[in-house]
Amino acid sequence: MAVDTLAGTPTKLQLLIGVWIVLILGLILAVGYWVYRDAALRGSTYPFGWAIASVVGFQIIPVIYLLLRERIGPRSEPPSRFDRTLNATVVGIVVVFIIGALVTPPDPFAQVAFATPAVLVVIPAAYAYASYREQRTVPG
Repeated sequence: MAVDTLAGTPTKLQLLIGVWIVLILGLILAVGYWVYRDAALRGSTYPFGWAIASVVGFQIIPVIYLLLRERIGPRSEPPSRFDRTLNATVVGIVVVFIIGALVTPPDPFAQVAFATPAVLVVIPAAYAYASYREQRTVPG
């Protein structure tokens, strides 16, 4: 008589899906935070509204914000290294998800399977790009 000791234990696939969900939600929230921070520093009347809209309409609203943010106004302070890194990362994440939507089958698992490794490449590349830009802008 075999005893089932694994009853109720998640499978590897369920754990992988859970990790993907947490990663995707974290990235979407990071985009919302970046939009809020940038809109607030530009003096937008509704930075929180932009942030909520970018979380709810993840793939299209951040693109619209990127196109319209210069009309909001100039930043009240120059971008810090954190701002440049966050900016490059968010643009990279949005681009990865848009490319994933175009090149993968219309199934959310395929898009996430494409986006996960791509995002893991984009984040260090964004950090390196922000560091490079900082070195170029420092007078010396």
